[in-house]
Amino acid sequence: SLQAQQDLGFEQSDIDDIRHLISDTDVLLLAVTVLASTLHLLFEFLTFKTEVEFWNGNTDLTGLSVRALFMDFVSQVVILLFLFES
Repeated sequence: SLQAQQDLGFEQSDIDDIRHLISDTDVLLLAVTVLASTLHLLFEFLTFKTEVEFWNGNTDLTGLSVRALFMDFVSQVVILLFLFES
């Protein structure tokens, strides 16, 4: 596992930081974090799958709010800019 991290470009200081993070953090907190991350990933996947199915089966924009679509677009742009900044 450590060799795989080094193959991915991790330096020894990065690996030491991960070791300290795991050894200095309560096991229950790590378990809750892993569970929350897993659930978040699952819900993101289900949301994306549902959106793709909706847009593939949609032939017109009846019932869709232009304002809602615009706000969704704006929020996605803000998230994208935040990710580019960090």
